[in-house]
Amino acid sequence: MKLTSKLPNLSLTIFSEMTQLADAHGAINLSQGFPDYAVPEELTALVANYMQQGYNQYAPMQGVQHLRDQIAAKVLELYGAKYDPAREITVTSGATEALFAAITAVVRVGDEVYEHILFDGCTHQRMTRYPQLAERSFVISSFGKTYHATGWKIGYCLAPIELSREVQKIHQYLTFASNTPVQHAFAEFMQKKDGTLEKAAERLCKV
Repeated sequence: MKLTSKLPNLSLTIFSEMTQLADAHGAINLSQGFPDYAVPEELTALVANYMQQGYNQYAPMQGVQHLRDQIAAKVLELYGAKYDPAREITVTSGATEALFAAITAVVRVGDEVYEHILFDGCTHQRMTRYPQLAERSFVISSFGKTYHATGWKIGYCLAPIELSREVQKIHQYLTFASNTPVQHAFAEFMQKKDGTLEKAAERLCKV
């Protein structure tokens, strides 16, 4: 069968290409932002626990309520910004899906997956700190970089109600829902106040 490609000029991503080259030559792979540190043992234990408890079916389309509550609490604590967990937060299958949904919905986006990996005492200047920006922005983030779990593909999108509604229209037909037990595990793990976020950059400095 001869197929006429809809994407004739789209080739393998540079990330995949560089990963293949790194593997072939035994080189350090700097093409993708995945940490080579282990996921915290407590977090993997929580994922296993929620699987064993039976949290293995579809999560709510917007994301597990407990996780959305924790994301809202984190953003309020770190940036002083209030987002309604019920209407302004969408859990996605990684930041990439959130970016695609936001771009497809209205084209204008922001990407903050490295918000906790900072050096030299700098402070992350998130758009949520500035109400005039926040009210017309998508703020997209991911748990993968911070918790060394890029393979779990859990991210989220913060946006005002009107923008969140548009993102969710796309999200529901992309993946509908993201990994249920992992969402529950992150929600519980985020309640810990053990300096995990502050240590994200410290680990890289020790390399």
